[in-house]
Amino acid sequence: MADHDAPARSAHQSRSPIRVLLIDDDPGFIAAAQTALARPPDLSCVGVTHAPANARRLLGELAPDVALVDMGLAGNPLAGAELIAHMREVHPACEPLAVTVFDDVSTVLAAIQAGASGYVLKGGGAEDLCAQIRVVHYGGSPVSPPIARLLLKHLSAGAVHTGGVVGQADAPALSTNELQMLRLAAKGCSHDEIAQTMGVSRNTVLTYAKRCYRKLQVHSRTEAIYEARRMGLLPD
Repeated sequence: MADHDAPARSAHQSRSPIRVLLIDDDPGFIAAAQTALARPPDLSCVGVTHAPANARRLLGELAPDVALVDMGLAGNPLAGAELIAHMREVHPACEPLAVTVFDDVSTVLAAIQAGASGYVLKGGGAEDLCAQIRVVHYGGSPVSPPIARLLLKHLSAGAVHTGGVVGQADAPALSTNELQMLRLAAKGCSHDEIAQTMGVSRNTVLTYAKRCYRKLQVHSRTEAIYEARRMGLLPD
């Protein structure tokens, strides 16, 4: 009996694999992503780096089709957006896909304004990651449902109110992750303990802390907890 699906499979397998560059500083995610990309024949991980400067070099040397970009590289919440903007200007053939833990509207908007082709949250399975890479490579724009909902609320309300927190009118908008970090800090947890509880790297926790300090206009953990409580963002 003839195999009518054989030509379709042959055509799919004859395509060059989608070349993917991982730009991330989370060892756990990097390992999981490399494992996921090693399985399907139509995907190939061509490089890994956690440093923005090295990422710019590899973009030129490797010419990837898709770059998975973490938004908080080296503790800088703007590093991912800056790198995406560089890619759009210097390497327009590469599709930047933000894959990150940051779920606050300011980071999402920064990524979109920089030119990200999609914005997905970490935590999905290997099949989800591979599917998102294919979608963005073939012209789509994958967005995690929580991020889509966040953007819709932002556009409809004309103001940012993330995390469902009700506080004073002048209270800054802290993301769900930033609030969780502050709650754990208020309980006396160390950065390492917070990272373990939240399931993220220590560098990510430090980034959450820096963002909180900036939004609350403080310079220490103690000041941040005090201001958050004063504004009604944390229980007394």
